[in-house]
Amino acid sequence: MSSDVLYASLSPSALSTVVNYLSTLTAPSPAVNTASGETIMQSAGCFGCHTVNGEGGVGPDLSTIGSTLSGNGIQLAVNYMSSDVLYASLSPSALSTVVNYLSTLTAPSPAVNTASGETIMQSAGCFGCHTVNGEGGVGPDLSTIGSTINSNGIGIGVNYMASNIMSSGVNTALSSYLSTIESYLGTLQGPATTGYTNGKPLYEGASSTMVQLQETCLLCHSGPGYNGATTTFSASPGPNFYTIAPIGSLTASDMNSTYFENQLTPSQLNQIINQINNSF
Repeated sequence: MSSDVLYASLSPSALSTVVNYLSTLTAPSPAVNTASGETIMQSAGCFGCHTVNGEGGVGPDLSTIGSTLSGNGIQLAVNYMSSDVLYASLSPSALSTVVNYLSTLTAPSPAVNTASGETIMQSAGCFGCHTVNGEGGVGPDLSTIGSTINSNGIGIGVNYMASNIMSSGVNTALSSYLSTIESYLGTLQGPATTGYTNGKPLYEGASSTMVQLQETCLLCHSGPGYNGATTTFSASPGPNFYTIAPIGSLTASDMNSTYFENQLTPSQLNQIINQINNSF
């Protein structure tokens, strides 16, 4: 709201004060009307931000989401919003109803603007979830992904998202331009400093090792309280931590060198290994 609606953007300190104030405005959680996916979203407050057919807030427009994302992609987004954004998480049955409803909101697949990697992602709907330099949705921030994950990891991620998260129409439109997207994401750089990820100290402000884990492995893998894109649907590249054998230092070191440009120190790797092995 500060960057996209107000003329004068608020300072980080002022934004924090506003967030703290709004967090005090509480009431008992409303009952969810489960008559349909639309009524569930309405009673859960989804349309306070999102728009469907011209009705709702100023957040991402969902009017044609069924033509942009696959069923897997919609499921992933709904799970995230329910567990990380809404106060009252929706039941599995309600989530399924919402996913089915959103899948019906379709239109002809949009034409892809192939002028650059950025315009391809924009016209394909990628920024409905992802953020780059403060613009976009509430999904994983890609602003410095080029200095966090190397070309191997970016290539796997782009191919996975196109084939598993985007709708079949968008996937077909993107098939000839995936390498352009990969090259663009590789240019999004942040501080290349040991122990940094996403342009900041890996563990800066982290309240627990689980929070630290969310900034690395759980960007792809699934874990307690957080589902990454890959494991919710048992697809590659990352297997489900709930179903794999204990993680060893060799495996973690290989991931660090193959995908994270060796940015994780031995101490950080050991913390992550212990957290994984103690949690699953």
